[in-house]
Amino acid sequence: MRFAWHPIKENANRRQHRLGFGLSRNVFDDPLVAIAYESFGNGEHRYHAIGMVGGKCLPVVHTYPDPGDESRIRVIGLREATSNERRRYEDEGFG
Repeated sequence: MRFAWHPIKENANRRQHRLGFGLSRNVFDDPLVAIAYESFGNGEHRYHAIGMVGGKCLPVVHTYPDPGDESRIRVIGLREATSNERRRYEDEGFG
């Protein structure tokens, strides 16, 4: 998989959530990563992936810039999961 993101957006995410977008690669390495369609906004389909990294449950908001090629991912946001999101990931596989 190839990951990309906007550096200014990543800096804002680091300030707000103390997480750099590079960590999103590890979310997709989780064998139990769950991906769900989130919404259509700003002219693109957005998805929500959630997985465990170092004992933390992390959701990644992302898009596939090239429809039909899920090997290219553009990261939009990364943060720690809410207790509800974590419970859904653990109990139901999120989606």
